[in-house]
Amino acid sequence: MWVSESTKIERGCLKISGVNLGERDFDYWYNFDVKNTKRLIAILSGQSQECDVQKLLIDNFGGLFGLSKLRELCKLFEIQCDYVSL
Repeated sequence: MWVSESTKIERGCLKISGVNLGERDFDYWYNFDVKNTKRLIAILSGQSQECDVQKLLIDNFGGLFGLSKLRELCKLFEIQCDYVSL
């Protein structure tokens, strides 16, 4: 189970951080640069009439397998991000 602590866009860059609680607890961070944030939002916007970025992210990546879906979409469309976990 994962618990997202923060999803925000700062200076045009998407930043997602949270804690995964399970057999092995760990903190994680996904950091997208401006170019890849724009690409991700454009792809998500093309799939929906929704213009609220926060809602787009929740609708597409919320829930139990949300981060897996995010990684799959990024791989499919070659969207780059920095990923760190501790």
